[in-house]
Amino acid sequence: MIKKHGEFRKEAGVLYTAELKEALDGLKDGEYMFTFANKDKNRAMNKLAYLHSVVLRTTAEKLAELNPDKDPVSPAQLYRYFEDLFAPIHTCVINNKKYEYFDLKSETSDEIGAVTEKIAQYVEKKWGIHIPTEEELNSAPFYQTYAEAYMNQWKGYWSEFLSRRKNS
Repeated sequence: MIKKHGEFRKEAGVLYTAELKEALDGLKDGEYMFTFANKDKNRAMNKLAYLHSVVLRTTAEKLAELNPDKDPVSPAQLYRYFEDLFAPIHTCVINNKKYEYFDLKSETSDEIGAVTEKIAQYVEKKWGIHIPTEEELNSAPFYQTYAEAYMNQWKGYWSEFLSRRKNS
């Protein structure tokens, strides 16, 4: 959950941290995560946040309601499922063998938006689940949901990546 947010700047090597220090001093004892981002628009992040926090979460919740006798499916599992169905295939050559893979997180915002739209249409048509559009959600109260989704999308990725490296 986002406890504090704000802005600070750095100019000519000088860090202006009054607002940052004030926000940090106001926190209760505990452990916190932080993320720094420039003020440039990162349209891909918004698309990924919408995909994870709205499309996949809503789909997982509604599927659980529709199938209460089944094990619930997680948003991460749905991500893999839809990535296989709709993400563009990339290819590379490793040791003279062609390798195909999906990497939706590295796509442009337009491509992520197109895949997300396909997923929303699929979910609506196949399972009758309405996914709120970005326009329906484009208001200040949803900022926290987007930010939390962005932070959570990497949670399992790095531990899984490190586990695979350790095992190989």
